[in-house]
Amino acid sequence: NSAIVIAISMLAADISIAQQGIEEVVVTARKREENVQDVPMAIAAFSAEQLARNQVSDITDLQKMTPNITINETSGLLTGAVQIFVRGIGNDPGFDQGVGIYVDDVYLNHAGGAVLDVYDIERIEVLKGPQGQLYGRNTIGGAIKYISREPGDALEAGLEGQVGSDNLVRLKGNISGPLVPGQLFGGFAFATKHRDGYQRNIYDGSRWADADVQSFRGTLVWSAAEALRVKVVADRSRDDSRPGI
Repeated sequence: NSAIVIAISMLAADISIAQQGIEEVVVTARKREENVQDVPMAIAAFSAEQLARNQVSDITDLQKMTPNITINETSGLLTGAVQIFVRGIGNDPGFDQGVGIYVDDVYLNHAGGAVLDVYDIERIEVLKGPQGQLYGRNTIGGAIKYISREPGDALEAGLEGQVGSDNLVRLKGNISGPLVPGQLFGGFAFATKHRDGYQRNIYDGSRWADADVQSFRGTLVWSAAEALRVKVVADRSRDDSRPGI
């Protein structure tokens, strides 16, 4: 499908110039912050800027950014379900997952509804190989981690729109900043996608494989003390799309 992307972004913050050399990439693959070069496992980490530059709109687009991974949206009676295979190990619909999917370290226990839109993201980490020691038994192939953007002292806002064939309309937006300077920070983000069905039932003329998805995320971060920090994230997603046939 052809598409035209229009993006508007605003950032009320100082712009710093990165030092020359290899940029340090911090990941949480072992559930603590580490330089990706110090993590003794096969891992690919993508920042929000890299995802936007490569036009990654949902989880299925990750397969074009890293080798040995296949992600497809399944067809059938269930919309928004994915099949993920890392190094040939994954899952089929109706069976336990072989690749775990995590949103802010919360495990998605089934593949339905896992076609996640990429919005308000800090980075995505793809861990290859068995991860059972830290992530449980349903990660014999690997794990995919979504880490959402955290609000901070700077006021940030963004809006992105996309239109395309089959009357595609996609909108993404976010706003975040301080609620109580230095102590309480909040953020809100949304993503919507609407598209007419591109499959037609020749018996009755009905359209299938359309898109009608709304997602929302709210974030609160409280710096209670120097050694105490509380983060609360609430996500809601509704998918009324009709599956492909």
